[in-house]
Amino acid sequence: MKDRMVVMPISEQEMRLLTEIRKVEYGEATIYIRRGQPERIVKVKESIKLDENQ
Repeated sequence: MKDRMVVMPISEQEMRLLTEIRKVEYGEATIYIRRGQPERIVKVKESIKLDENQ
């Protein structure tokens, strides 16, 4: 079966989501969705490892 490329329009929120995700160099981000559209991104700023054996 041949693969077909399909172009789908995206909303301004989706475009901004992709732009912001590309800015995250490392770490973790939580994306909040409302009514099928991205609403907010929360980036984890710092993580402190307490047990060096884990």
